[in-house]
Amino acid sequence: MDDGLYEVVTVKGLIFLAWPGVFCATTSKLVVMDESPPESSSRVIKLKGLFGLLIDTQDETVIRPSTMPFPHLQANPNFVDGVASRDVVISDSPSIWARVFLPEKASLVRDDKAFKKVPVILYFHGGAFVILSPDISFYHQYCEKIARKTNAVVVSVDYRLIPENRLPAAYDDAFTALSWLKTQATAANELVDPWLATYADFGKIFLMGDSAGANIVHHLSVRASSSDLEPLAIRGQILVQPMTGGPDRLRSEVVGAKNGSFSFQTNDWLWRLALPKGSDMSHPYCNLPAAVMELAKVPLPPALVVLGGVDWMHDRQFEYVASLRKTKKEVELLDYEKAKHGFFIYDTEETGNFLRALAGFVTKRSREARA
Repeated sequence: MDDGLYEVVTVKGLIFLAWPGVFCATTSKLVVMDESPPESSSRVIKLKGLFGLLIDTQDETVIRPSTMPFPHLQANPNFVDGVASRDVVISDSPSIWARVFLPEKASLVRDDKAFKKVPVILYFHGGAFVILSPDISFYHQYCEKIARKTNAVVVSVDYRLIPENRLPAAYDDAFTALSWLKTQATAANELVDPWLATYADFGKIFLMGDSAGANIVHHLSVRASSSDLEPLAIRGQILVQPMTGGPDRLRSEVVGAKNGSFSFQTNDWLWRLALPKGSDMSHPYCNLPAAVMELAKVPLPPALVVLGGVDWMHDRQFEYVASLRKTKKEVELLDYEKAKHGFFIYDTEETGNFLRALAGFVTKRSREARA
């Protein structure tokens, strides 16, 4: 997720985005572009690795890029390469929607003329809580791969972003989405999404997310543990490179800062925008390893945690896994030595291995549900 396609330019104190060969301004006026200032010298700074996202450090607002290097894709209700998709409204206020992905294998009629019900994966995208959505091309395509590989219905949720909506807004939206699934499982036929009504096994729910989305999954699992969700049954949680932080600096962060893959400034500002005002990075929304240690008596679903050896968050994510184990939680760890943050959006050997392991995890936990 390199933002190298962009550069920040200033004109008489105004900040603009430039894409090589294209002029993409945050206003409609065409201006002459000067040199970009150093990252820390301006009231407005560019956050590293976030597609040219700018933050006004004085009023703590963001300027999202008007043009992304990845397009938004429309849902396709017809099967293409084994998967169809459609958009659904989860809530009007706040506005929450999701993209549902249906694997074609699930639509095949069995000999008894009935459809085989398949697991449901409730998915939460990454983007540091501040950007992206389910219809961004690489998340659309990634969820298609997940549906195809696991033969599960994938419900990819669009949640409110920071800083307009600080945490716990995204966590609340996630629980609203999970509650919506419960409604789908219990409502009268005319109120139920037709794909979920026909194909979804609500007794086999999996919570999954990457980066900020994996952070959401952790907090959603905790909240779900004390909630009445019947007839839903959460069989597992999949956390891919969960976004986490803390007040100290760990080795992988220091290494990332030295090799340019990480910026302490970006990290600190993101958490400052995300956390409740007045909080620091010891807050349980941020410091997942410490937060888990307070959950010894909280029953959490079995977890599959996926790490990347060259992810700058690796060491803190590994501490998170250690905390899960110390509190007697059931956890499987996949740690890919050469994988960067967000490796799964690329067609690599690590991605292929991960998708096979994911399918195995979903199959295994689904079979245990029948035992």
